[in-house]
Amino acid sequence: MGISWDYTRLADSYLKRPDYASEAVERIVALARLPKGAAVCDVGAGVAHLTIPLARRGLRVTAVEPNAAMRAHGVKRTADLADVRWQAGTG
Repeated sequence: MGISWDYTRLADSYLKRPDYASEAVERIVALARLPKGAAVCDVGAGVAHLTIPLARRGLRVTAVEPNAAMRAHGVKRTADLADVRWQAGTG
């Protein structure tokens, strides 16, 4: 299965999208019973809107994003977060 849509030209606009509500992220982490230091994977991480709050809650995040432009924004936005690593990948 390949990717049929190219998000390259939309990557900059994704930076302007609102962050996820803190309460929603807290609820996800609580429901998943994720202790600090747990490893998680953000598939389709885009520009890191979920990656960042997960990492700031003490989780080790592998962010997987197939689009190079989106991934570049994500890498830049998470450069100061030690427990985030980025991977290119598709389905």
